[in-house]
Amino acid sequence: MSLLSNVLADLCALYLIIRIPRGMIVYEKWRHRIAENPSDRSLYFVRLLLVNGLILLVIGLIAYTGSLSLASFGIIGPKNALLNQLLVGYFCILIVLNTIISLFRLQRWKKKNRKSPLQERIVTILPHTNTERSVWLLVSLSVGISEEIIFRGFLTWYIHGLFHFAFWLSLIFSSLLFGLAHLYQGWKNAIFVTNLGGIMAAAYFLTGSLIASIILHILWNLRLLVLAPAIISLQEEPIGYQTISSANIKQAASISRNGQPD
Repeated sequence: MSLLSNVLADLCALYLIIRIPRGMIVYEKWRHRIAENPSDRSLYFVRLLLVNGLILLVIGLIAYTGSLSLASFGIIGPKNALLNQLLVGYFCILIVLNTIISLFRLQRWKKKNRKSPLQERIVTILPHTNTERSVWLLVSLSVGISEEIIFRGFLTWYIHGLFHFAFWLSLIFSSLLFGLAHLYQGWKNAIFVTNLGGIMAAAYFLTGSLIASIILHILWNLRLLVLAPAIISLQEEPIGYQTISSANIKQAASISRNGQPD
């Protein structure tokens, strides 16, 4: 590898690590901004596309200036096509079952007027309109491809080369970083995402390719197109429901006594 390639790899890895705590701050800013101005939601989606695109560009420069094969980052066909097809089929069944179970759970929670902390944190950035759903489709495809190349591909390669860990151990560390990158969704979901990243890492380890993990990642993001309306509905107050404040109570008491508000 050339000096430029090494420097770019170090800077890219450093940025991805710094991005973990910084991402939580940036996410909160965007969440509040979108809450005040929902039209900015599409800008948030576009920002995701641009940031991940720039990181992929840097990784491409690392490969080009370092004379590296794209296979170093898992961008290659699977070494066992049948196993890859079985894994993709398994992932499709997993996603369908998860989506169905999640829909039933959301309906049950709505009847009980129950809300999830995770859903309250992500509802702001979920697609609400048809236009936003179209953009989310692009986001799902882009993020599914880019994050797998970034975390499972580049970071695994970087950790393996820097610390000389075994490939499987490097995959575990990259999956941990993948989970930490989702801390903005809350620590419980970060643990879940870490486990999900472990499944993707296993697919990469077994096939030598990112194809199966990319497909799983894309489908996992796309399922939100189905779940988003139910999650958004869950956060809305039921029809006829109003929060009664002390001022409301005083005003009602005044009306009952005097026939008119004070």
